[in-house]
Amino acid sequence: MPYMPLGVLNFYGTIKAKIFWNSVLRALIEQYLPTCMATFKSIQVGNQWNNFENVMNSLASFLFVPYIIIYPIWIVVFLRRNRYLLSDRRFMGKYGSIYLNVDYFKFGGLPFVAVLIVRRCIYAFNCIFLADFGYSALIQLQVSLWASQAICQYLVRVRPMIDLPNNMAQMFNEISILFFCVMMHNFTDYIPDPDVRYQIGWYFLYILYFVIGVNVCIILVLIVKTVLK
Repeated sequence: MPYMPLGVLNFYGTIKAKIFWNSVLRALIEQYLPTCMATFKSIQVGNQWNNFENVMNSLASFLFVPYIIIYPIWIVVFLRRNRYLLSDRRFMGKYGSIYLNVDYFKFGGLPFVAVLIVRRCIYAFNCIFLADFGYSALIQLQVSLWASQAICQYLVRVRPMIDLPNNMAQMFNEISILFFCVMMHNFTDYIPDPDVRYQIGWYFLYILYFVIGVNVCIILVLIVKTVLK
């Protein structure tokens, strides 16, 4: 390998780590929900071996089940074992995607990313396996409501993020999700008048736009804060 200055080598190592490890870990997090949905749907339908497409789907469902179970557990174990390395820039360059501004001095805060991933698994299970039950919409809404309540309690008690703005942003988003879960009961048959549901839907959209706007402002404030540092 030809001689290169130390600064160039450090830059190359940082870019390589971010492109490879961070990209892979980020992709595994982002694809967790659709993977759970596809895997649970394949399990619900049942394994079929009558043609090539069904064979591949059945094999994929078997292969993805360990990933669905092991990945959140691995995140918790990995972060707890390496909690004192999270202050190292090279380590963060490789594994920052599973860190997400968590305060690594708080032992209870390290599972935060895994908690969000498990919530996605619960949502997928909720959508696939509980859809055929009697009063399925009510059951699905209640499961979503309980999951949001659990995460809200976790955020209030642990406050896992690195600083107050990040904690407030996470709490605001989870409280918003909890509010939307409660509000979605108004779109079921408990409100028999479709015109009333239609009007409630507009208020739902107004509040949703407000939440999106607040998140955009929070992101801008955090970016400015990072730049000023």
